[in-house]
Formats: sequence, C-alpha cells, structure tokens
Amino acid sequence: TASSGNYGHLLADVLPRLVHVAELGLRRFAVPVPAHAMPLWPVVRWTAARLGLEVTPIACAPGLLLRAELLFWAGPVSQHNRRKSPTLRRLARALAPEGEGTRRLFVTRPPGGNRAMANQPALEALATAAGWEVVEPSLLPFPEQVALFAGASRVLGPLGAGLCNAMFMPDGGRLAMIAGARFDVFFWDLACALGQRFDWVFTQPLGPYRPEHLWASAVLR
Repeated sequence: TASSGNYGHLLADVLPRLVHVAELGLRRFAVPVPAHAMPLWPVVRWTAARLGLEVTPIACAPGLLLRAELLFWAGPVSQHNRRKSPTLRRLARALAPEGEGTRRLFVTRPPGGNRAMANQPALEALATAAGWEVVEPSLLPFPEQVALFAGASRVLGPLGAGLCNAMFMPDGGRLAMIAGARFDVFFWDLACALGQRFDWVFTQPLGPYRPEHLWASAVLR
C-alpha cells in the first residue's frame, strides 16, 4: 500500500481506519503487517490503545498466505495523495491532548535522506534566530511527537513524512511546506482537512528532484 513502511501515510491513510473499527465495537483482533513495516508497529499499538483497542501484529513476509476464521476489512478512508477523510481530524483530536498551541516548530529531515536541503544548517540557524524550535521528529517516540506538535501553532519544514505530525496542531494552526521540482498536494489536502492555513514555499532544485535549496526565509517571520 501507499503507507507500507511510510510514517506519514500510515498516519494519514491507515490509522484513521481504527476510528471506524472502534465504532464497530471490535476490541481485540490481530492485524497482518508487512514485515518491512514492523518498525512502525509501536505507532499502531499506541494509537489503538488510545482508542480502547487491543491489537496483535502478524508479521507477513512477501508471499505469505494466511487463513482466518473471521476477517474484517477496514476500507480506505482517503484517496491517496488527493483526498483525506474527515476521520483524520477525529483521529487527531482523539490522540492529541487538548490545549492552545503557541510553539513554532521547524521540522528537519535526517541527514543524508531523500529531499535534503543543501543549505539546511543555514536555514536552521535562521529559524532559531527567529524564535523557532528546530526538531527532528524521527528521534522522538511517537507519543512525544504527538505532544510536541499538539503544543504548536505553526509548523514549517521540507516535504516529508515528519511534516505529517502537523495534524496534531490545535484548530487554526498554520502549516508551511518547503518543496522543489514537484507539485505534491498531499500536505495541502492534509491542512484543508484539518482547517489549517497552508503556505507553499517553492524552491530552486539543485537536481531533478533532490536535494532542494531554500532561497527565501520570509516565511519564518
């Protein structure tokens, strides 16, 4: 699936289905999980627990056949990359503690990863000088990521899975995405579904798609 092994798509396209599963009255069940996606299982387990669900993973290698006495299929709640479900907002409110966000977060990506920004250190310095907190979500356990972004009013960062944590901002938050050489509406659609303001910062690419280079810093103000 689009979410297989991808943190952002897991949040936006798969986990909202658990909201509907909980409403069906199911409380204990097993979930087939692609073996390569098992590192993300703690995210699923914690989310399920917050919804009152007890879930057990079945790690599935490619080609594995399973036989079940009873099978429930939670259908899609989004059209990948183009349309999010209102269930996403319900999930975000169920997971994030209530409060008024005041923090401004600049989201970075791991060094050497896809879509790296050539001048990321310089941009981080600008963000810090402007009063933003520089964070790398992948270094934090999932519950801490939720709490961090639940306390934010503005989030800025390059296109990537970590930016999906903006879904936990309180109502009225502002999301700004840095992107170059591609027109990807995933995060615009995410912000629209959550009632957030969205700013799109297009940059000059140094290659066909990556790395990306930010030329303007006005969005930090």
